[in-house]
Amino acid sequence: MQIWTCGDATRLTGAALGDTKPRDYTDLGREHPSTARLVRELIEDHPDRLYWYVCRFCAEERGAADQIPQVRTRAPFVFAEHVNAADKSLLMGVC
Repeated sequence: MQIWTCGDATRLTGAALGDTKPRDYTDLGREHPSTARLVRELIEDHPDRLYWYVCRFCAEERGAADQIPQVRTRAPFVFAEHVNAADKSLLMGVC
């Protein structure tokens, strides 16, 4: 399974997100994982089955070039190659 993110979806795995979301002031004792942490844990749990790709152009355009190490940043023109090589693909793009 591969996931390709473009547009604002490239921010889901930005390194700046850290491991947790900002605290909810109505429930300070509770911690919620960031999307970057959830993706990192999914990839670590399924290293041979899950691949997460980030469109380099979209990430750089949105100031999200610094990604967690578990995801791979790719040029947009290789998107079709990745889709053809995968059994299943999911594209997430938010403009």
